[in-house]
Amino acid sequence: MRTLSVVKEGLLVLASSAAATVLLLVCVQEIIRPPGVQDATLGRLLPITSSKSPWWLLIAVVLLAVWFGARAVGKPRGVLWGLWRWGVRIGFWWSAVALVLFAGVAIHGAHTRSIADLNWRFALGYLIGSVAILIACGIGRVRTG
Repeated sequence: MRTLSVVKEGLLVLASSAAATVLLLVCVQEIIRPPGVQDATLGRLLPITSSKSPWWLLIAVVLLAVWFGARAVGKPRGVLWGLWRWGVRIGFWWSAVALVLFAGVAIHGAHTRSIADLNWRFALGYLIGSVAILIACGIGRVRTG
């Protein structure tokens, strides 16, 4: 595989999964918001509607887009196979982002604080968890094609 195609795949997976997650989060928060509360999820920036039905429609549209995407990814084997492949890709790329974030925080912390100040249990747990997910999803990514 070429380097640019790997980068393109990673950026597409990260952007699409982040956008779908944020949309679903905003929709769910708007649906469970009590009727008398005027402040929406995004504050007063986005006062779209006080009705809850557009949010249900947006959830349906996002889930339909996920279904069509999974169907396209898992063509010969079906939607469940496509969801599995997509989930493995999402897990792989987000765990890679988590490791890059960990490296940046560790480098910054090494310059600004002493080693005794580090929260070693959290740091090692985060590192082990991220690496384990990256390895498991990397193996699944290779096996699923």
